[in-house]
Amino acid sequence: MAKKHKIYESMQELNPHAPAIEGYDDCIIGIGGNANTNDVFIYDSDKMIEKLMKTSGMNFEKACLIFNTEVMVTSFGHDTPIFVRTLKKGFRKPKTLMEVLGIDTSAMDGDIINSIL
Repeated sequence: MAKKHKIYESMQELNPHAPAIEGYDDCIIGIGGNANTNDVFIYDSDKMIEKLMKTSGMNFEKACLIFNTEVMVTSFGHDTPIFVRTLKKGFRKPKTLMEVLGIDTSAMDGDIINSIL
């Protein structure tokens, strides 16, 4: 709990407008950003998918779909959180939205994929 408190305390100093995703405090792994963003919370996307599966009884595919369509697409402009895959032991590659929908993207270019989404 002390670690979480320090992260929130640090974020208040760096970027008090950075949103935290409700219910996923335990998935925050740090604070970061780049030249084009403010400092934001960094989340472990694997842990978030695991939490969706555990708390909602979803299977892996459904949890990936929800993560991709309801979490990853949320934008807060320059305050949008960062989601990372930690590639820890036992890692399962999260399915992309296209994979969950069963769309083969191997022959598509980025413009076609973006028009589908």
